[in-house]
Amino acid sequence: MGFLEALLLAFIILKLAGVITWSWWLVFTPLYPSVLIYLILAVFGVGVFRSGRRQHRRFDRWGA
Repeated sequence: MGFLEALLLAFIILKLAGVITWSWWLVFTPLYPSVLIYLILAVFGVGVFRSGRRQHRRFDRWGA
């Protein structure tokens, strides 16, 4: 378990125990960097996939 996951778990436990009165948006802030990285990788992956398909279709169209 990494640092951010441990921090998230600690925030959730503190929130449920009533020690902190933060909103749930603040409790889940350790997740935001991970989600952002996964979204960037997904967008990049879709772009690479679509780029590869476009080149493949071009070769099919010309009979090569």
